[in-house]
Amino acid sequence: MFSKTIKLSSGLIIIFLFINYGCSSINLQEFKPKSMQKNKYSSVKKDLKSENKKIAIIKIDNGKSDLAKNLNLGNIISNEIKNELSLIGIQSIITNDKSNINSNDFKYIIDGKINNVTYGYEYLAPAPSITITGKTVMSPAKHEYTSCINGFLDIKKVSSLEIVKSIPFEKCKSKTECAKNPKKRSYTSLIIENARDALKSIKTNIKNFFGHRGYISEQRTNGKTTIVKTTLGRKYGAKRGENVEFFTIKGDTKTLIGNGVISNQITDNTSWVIVDSLNEGAELKVGDFIKIKYEKGFFD
Repeated sequence: MFSKTIKLSSGLIIIFLFINYGCSSINLQEFKPKSMQKNKYSSVKKDLKSENKKIAIIKIDNGKSDLAKNLNLGNIISNEIKNELSLIGIQSIITNDKSNINSNDFKYIIDGKINNVTYGYEYLAPAPSITITGKTVMSPAKHEYTSCINGFLDIKKVSSLEIVKSIPFEKCKSKTECAKNPKKRSYTSLIIENARDALKSIKTNIKNFFGHRGYISEQRTNGKTTIVKTTLGRKYGAKRGENVEFFTIKGDTKTLIGNGVISNQITDNTSWVIVDSLNEGAELKVGDFIKIKYEKGFFD
């Protein structure tokens, strides 16, 4: 049953990828330029300069947990945050020295704390179990190890140190092995692996907050489909088939006005995006922008 489930799931993933990639393939030569108005509220050069500022990660506090302190889990989580940011083209540093964090070079600070870490063990005695054929057999004795962790991340503006978003994290992970050796053993690798998984469980929140904007500069159409050129390139996280949201700017307010998908036409600094839908009455303008809509994957 388990193997059938895996095969079915794999098949669905392949079908999804085929549909998503197939629908995102375009030939630019088939599209002709289409005029666009300019968003008078947008300031692309200024915004891009702000977008390219770094993120300061204050080493995550291990809290009062001896397990967290002994294994330095705060440092592990800090490095996982840095790795996730690098995947979407965000530069960051890990530091304990707040004196070097200034608003000219940095836009946000990520701070956080581990509230609690637990590690448990249970001996599972041999027990009868029924096979798929209905036969009763004895399951061997097992050792079961469990680790849990919880804490939070705070995202703050460098300019004011105001908390703009708080993200809690919590994760438990278990490992079971046959009790060939009657003695339990220390399973520090499980605790470390669980700490990494805890961060991965909130990576979508982190990417959606920090993901780069791609500003619209051009529009084309083939009569049926409309595409727009943006400043969101490969080095800032653009990938073929990624779903995006369109936003327009008015003053300090950004408004969601539609959805699209990144096509196969991507360079390091640009991408062409297929317009899937726009709100009734909405119109894309030069200076409007896109953001990738990150969602949890099948195995997250």
